[in-house]
Amino acid sequence: MNSPDDQEHELRRREREIQAREYAIRLRELEAEINQPPRVVYQSGQKPSENPLKRWSRKLVAIVKATAIGVAVVIGIAAGISLLWILIFAGVAWVAYKFFSANARTR
Repeated sequence: MNSPDDQEHELRRREREIQAREYAIRLRELEAEINQPPRVVYQSGQKPSENPLKRWSRKLVAIVKATAIGVAVVIGIAAGISLLWILIFAGVAWVAYKFFSANARTR
């Protein structure tokens, strides 16, 4: 029978063989990676030429959106100011009504 020392020696030898195979496989994988044709890492900044009508229509849509937002803001501000004036006038009228109705009762 094999002695424990022989078994340990055999296990270490097998382990070294396995490690050598794994190392060889990894080296082949790395060589295959290196030998592959280079992939495009970046793309050029140029876009394919686009139809001028399409570009013009996109610009027109952006201008219309900006104009619509601007008009909505102006209308919102005008409505807010109008509401503020109505509230101020109603407040002054209410104070005047209370003042004059109180004076009418005291007479």
